Formats: sequence, C-alpha cells, structure tokens
Amino acid sequence: MKRKKLAGAGLAICVMGAVITACGTGKQTEDGGASSVERSAAYTDGIAKEPGNDGGNSGTASGITEGTVAGQGMEQPQDTEHTASGNLGTESDFPSELQGDTYLNGPNTCPDVTFVSDGPVTAQGGRFLLSAAEDGDAWRYDEFETLKRYMHGEWHQVPIITGRCGNTSYYNVPADKPEAIDIEWQWLYGELPPGIYCLEKYVFPGEVLDADYEDMDEKTAAMEEARKHVCAPFVIHGEPDIQMEVWDVAPTGLKLQFTHMPGGTRDEAEYNFGSWYELEQYTEGEWKTQPVYAEVAWADLAYSIPAEGSEVLEIDWEWLYGSLEDGVYRIHKNMYSGKDASRDLPMYTAFWVEKCREGEK
Repeated sequence: MKRKKLAGAGLAICVMGAVITACGTGKQTEDGGASSVERSAAYTDGIAKEPGNDGGNSGTASGITEGTVAGQGMEQPQDTEHTASGNLGTESDFPSELQGDTYLNGPNTCPDVTFVSDGPVTAQGGRFLLSAAEDGDAWRYDEFETLKRYMHGEWHQVPIITGRCGNTSYYNVPADKPEAIDIEWQWLYGELPPGIYCLEKYVFPGEVLDADYEDMDEKTAAMEEARKHVCAPFVIHGEPDIQMEVWDVAPTGLKLQFTHMPGGTRDEAEYNFGSWYELEQYTEGEWKTQPVYAEVAWADLAYSIPAEGSEVLEIDWEWLYGSLEDGVYRIHKNMYSGKDASRDLPMYTAFWVEKCREGEK
C-alpha cells in the first residue's frame, strides 16, 4: 500500500538522545513524556529492510499478532472489531500488572487507531501494522517512533546512540488495509537485549493539522495538545532468557535487577553471575570501555537467579569510574550456565546519564 503524503504538513524535527535522568526516577508520563521535537526516530525513510539478516543478536520476539492483540487478528483487519492498540495478546509473555497499564491503555491512547507487530520482531527490528477504525483523514501519523522498555514497573525510553535531523510529513492512517511499516532500529538503539518493549507512535487529528495558525509555534502547541499515542508491545527473548533491568541511574551508580523472562521456553539450567561488571560509553560511533581509576581484584562471589522472583544489586562505581559525564552508557555483565560454566554469556543494558543541572532537585 503506497502512502499518500499530505502536502503542506511538514515540520522540521531534530531527534537526539533519550534520557534516563540522574535527577529523578526516569519514569515516563502516560503520554510518553516527550515533545514532538524530542521523539526518537526509528523509521528507515520508507525503505523496507528485512531485520535479522546481519548475523547479529539471535534474540527474537514472541508473536503479538494472534488472538486478542489489539482486539483483532491482523490477517484480515477490515473484517474484525477495532479496539485500542495496547492490549496484550500472549498474556504469558507479559507480567500481569500490564493488563491494566495506563500507558498502554490510558486516557492518552487513541481508541480509533490500532498499532501492532506483524509477525516476529527481532533484536534488530520488525514490521508493524497501523490502521484506523474509519477511513478518511480523521487521524494522521508521521515517520517517527519511540522505543520504550518496561523495567522495574515503569516504562523507560530506550537510549539512542545517534541522532537524526530532517523534515517530517504526515499521512492518513488507513482503514481499508493496514499500513505496513518496516523498522530497523539497530542503527539507532543497537541490538535489543531480552526484555519487554513497546513501540510507540503519535497520531494527530486531521482537523488540527488542517487548521489555520498564525505561526508554527501555535501549530506545534495545538498538535502537542491534541495528539494521542498508540503502542505495539512485544517481547524479546534470547540466551540467556533473562532480562537485566536498571533503575535509579545516577552518575555514580545504579540498581541492577535480574529476572527470568516471562513466557518463552524456560531452560532447566541454572544461571549465575559474579561480582565483575564493566561500563562502556557510546562515543565516536562505537562502544568503548570506560577507563578505570584503580586495579581491581574482583571478589570470587556467585549469585544465582531464582526461578521465581529476582536478584537485585546496588552498584556504586565512583571508586572505580568516578562520576560519569553526560552520555549514553551500558553496563556489561557475564552470565554462566550451570551446564557449561566455562562459557561466558554476555549481557548488556544501556542507560543515559544526565547530571543534575543547577537548581534541579
């Protein structure tokens, strides 16, 4: 289905990094907490790219297109009941508290637009379908998406490792046939580790976009007030099928939690990890190991991850790395399987450090 670009609707947008701030919890608001000029771009300029063919991360996502996802089966969307996009289809893949999550199905979710994954989503990208309950120009969308991850009971925007500037256009959300959007996000976010994610898009009322305004500032303000979001949840599985969550991020440390992924195939092997960790920063187009301030003799400790529940560590690295400057970082831990303790299974989780500015609390 070829999209028809609406003339005269362009806006200049410059997208930079997402923030998990050191000045607070990094919790997202129900509408995503980002303005139209702060959203992360994961769209590949209309070029369909097949994800997962580059020999990268083998993690895949559970299919979220069956049964009750978004209240419809996407095989024949024109013949099915249309409901909000945030409904969870494969319930075993998601924690029970997400069934009533206000971010996925709250007052800022558009009830007239559906956004779901179409088949498997990989650690590098996937295909998503966007459709409206009624045809016409009631709702429109642009080329931008935001990737978020569910960690420690909150949705956090996934830190991006690059930026994109350019003009955006707006398109009608179709009803007769879903719009297929192929997204490769590896260049923007890197490969996704095992975890619970959602891809968010903003949709805008056509009447707001078509109205007359005195200037662009007035139009932008009207769009931000009237916009709604739609969310396509999915789960990335991998080896080990464990998610490593971070929260309470600060320039001098964070909290780290290990939990078995819901759903998927539970490996009978027990996974353990030691006290060792490493920080890397994304700079000059690659991940570089942070220099340390001291020689370290890591304690010979072994932590196991319980089958039910989680293992939590509180890490203070000021003695080892000092206070981190603003930027995108990731923490690296190695897992060990009870079946083969000699084999390292590396795990990474990215985060953003932004030091508190003067006057902030």
